[in-house]
Amino acid sequence: METIIVEIECSGEWQGNIGDLRGSYSVEGYGYKTYTFERKGQDPWILTALVQKKDWGAYGLTVTIKTKDGKVLESQSTTAEFGVVTVSWSG
Repeated sequence: METIIVEIECSGEWQGNIGDLRGSYSVEGYGYKTYTFERKGQDPWILTALVQKKDWGAYGLTVTIKTKDGKVLESQSTTAEFGVVTVSWSG
């Protein structure tokens, strides 16, 4: 079984959608949060995360897709007001 983690880091509030080929769901929170996805076998795998800051603060928002052992597969950041980050990975 392969495990991939979507990590969201932000000093303020955020909201968005994350998911894979099995479906996506809405997420929201404040600060740091992780979501874990697992795959059995060799099925195609696509993970996508679209996350937006919920206010005009100048703080950063970073979304990272990584392996269970910490290897970064994809990562994007923004400091824009109401900034949006979209990250995708396929494997």
